[in-house]
Amino acid sequence: LTTPQGVDLNLDNFSLSETTKVSAEAVAGSWGSESKIDADAFFSNIEGKSTVFSDDDKKLLQDVFNPNLSDRREEGEIFMAPDTSASHVAKLRNLVKEEEAVRARRKAHFFSMDFVMGNAGPLFPCSWTSEFEISQEGIAKKALVGPVAGGVLQPCPEYVASAHMFEGALKTATPVFDMPTEEGMRFRIYRVGSLEVRTVQAHNGEEVVGAVFSVRVAAEQGSERSVADKELIVKAQSAYEQVTRKQ
Repeated sequence: LTTPQGVDLNLDNFSLSETTKVSAEAVAGSWGSESKIDADAFFSNIEGKSTVFSDDDKKLLQDVFNPNLSDRREEGEIFMAPDTSASHVAKLRNLVKEEEAVRARRKAHFFSMDFVMGNAGPLFPCSWTSEFEISQEGIAKKALVGPVAGGVLQPCPEYVASAHMFEGALKTATPVFDMPTEEGMRFRIYRVGSLEVRTVQAHNGEEVVGAVFSVRVAAEQGSERSVADKELIVKAQSAYEQVTRKQ
């Protein structure tokens, strides 16, 4: 057996009068090494066309300081910019990537035939799901919101490739569905003739057409769906509020 060896706690050669220089962590953020900077100049570089930040850093900071999620602009003179160390910037980029992945999943579901107004599912804020339920023949089910209930959707990808043809119509049309997520992205559904057009718009971006469907009303259901007298509203926890289109 080997003889146990303890830890050498001899501090005879340790001196508090001598300083040892420790190398600083590499700087990764192009917004400067000083944490306290002029807030107006900082945010003008994020929001303006002219900027001293790199393109990647500008995009990162726009996401981090999204005005729908952050109130840091109100700090004024006490504002302190994020740490520019490589490890901290890497953490910020990873968090932003995770948020981008969630947005991508939301858009993919919204642009698919699986998305149902009034029953958006767990990917979206709970306010998107109508809390009204209809009891029909003893079976409770979500009540669809808007005039599209009962329609049969047929994807029209060729129209998405020519989305510019809808620009004029969408400017004057009122969406039948218009809801935001927490970061300010709006998801809208329009009815243009017999077509259903679905769009998304980031809080600081242009409205983009992501899906177009032709709507065919099932013959046995007629052109409109009404709630029959025998149907009973059995659950009404809160009203589904229609959000007006954000200017």
